[in-house]
Amino acid sequence: MAERRGLTATLKGIAKKGLSAGPTLARRRGRRVVLCYHSISDHTAFADLTPAAFDDHLDWLADHTSVVSLADLAATHEDERIRVALTFDDGYRDNHTQVLPRLLSRGWPATFFLTTGLIEGTRQVREHFAAINRAPLEHIEGMSWSEVKEVMGEGMEIGAHTITHRNLAALDPNTILAELAGSKHLLEDRLGIEVSRAAYPFGRPRQHVDQTVEASAKAAGFSEAFAINFRPVAKDPTWSIPRFTITGDDVALLAAKVEGRLDALGWWQATAPAWALRWVAFDPSAV
Repeated sequence: MAERRGLTATLKGIAKKGLSAGPTLARRRGRRVVLCYHSISDHTAFADLTPAAFDDHLDWLADHTSVVSLADLAATHEDERIRVALTFDDGYRDNHTQVLPRLLSRGWPATFFLTTGLIEGTRQVREHFAAINRAPLEHIEGMSWSEVKEVMGEGMEIGAHTITHRNLAALDPNTILAELAGSKHLLEDRLGIEVSRAAYPFGRPRQHVDQTVEASAKAAGFSEAFAINFRPVAKDPTWSIPRFTITGDDVALLAAKVEGRLDALGWWQATAPAWALRWVAFDPSAV
């Protein structure tokens, strides 16, 4: 948790110094942003936000943006507001108890990228999440399949987030494909739907997502796959669409991400040498 607070403080400092285009420039027609949340809870130290803080985020988004589905993100529009799509990774149970009711009350869509091993309750996968979140095992609770079906039944999109949530770039090609295709097929079998989108665990380009990983997402049959990169969606490769991850952000930091004051950080992520990316590492549990 200390790493998260340190990263958040660093990003706040960058945002205050305005190291990118400010909100006036960024509020141009056509700006599109994908946000990545995980756990929303009062009871776990690794939660991205408390429910109250999440409410603050939703209030700001309602006042300043148009919240749309991933499918509608790229549609031509005349709205002057920034378009924002909401995504939730891993499949924690609080996505059902805390997130779903809040989205439904506003009539907003979202995509939930599920780690199927967490939904299945596989102990090894739960232990993995406990390790990366530095949390007791009993705090790692995924949605049940019936809860996933309820989320889906309320009009939310379900996407794949692999079987075991490992760093795909560290695996051999056959295992990468098995992780991606296996999660897709299990979701489709259990839910009776087509799963067309995936999100990569951890998700940082060049560290967790490389050409082999992107090729595997294509081979697994996904139409799009999402990474973590602090910049808006532009003319990006279909297999590495950027998202801003949320890690304890207050509303000011949320605004900086959505409006463009941290876009320079996305450029840095894409161009910095590998040693620099490791030096200024993002907390893996955040994604």
